Amino acid sequence: MADSDQRNRVVFLGAGRVGKTAILKRFLFNTFLEEYKETVEDLYARDYNIRGSLIKVDFLDTAGNLTFPAMRRLSITTAHGFVLVYSITQAESFEEVKNLWAQIQEERSSYQ
Repeated sequence: MADSDQRNRVVFLGAGRVGKTAILKRFLFNTFLEEYKETVEDLYARDYNIRGSLIKVDFLDTAGNLTFPAMRRLSITTAHGFVLVYSITQAESFEEVKNLWAQIQEERSSYQ
């Protein structure tokens, strides 16, 4: 990451109501909110100093429904990394993660 202006994007993907926002807010703010509020899309920017190098990271919290397929495609094609989230109490949310992984591989054939 020689270019200090480069931002690295990590995208949180998964079905609705599986905890993407809760995980992200716990990581970024060390908070947990009991009430549920549907996410359309939220972006959080953070800078980290790791061993003397400035690492700029954007965390993208995405909608859990397929109402915005173009937004999902764009988030996949612009990401540097992904966090795929599912609920252990909802088997269908795990199936959604498998579908998302297939979509990531389709959109980003070089992504491993």
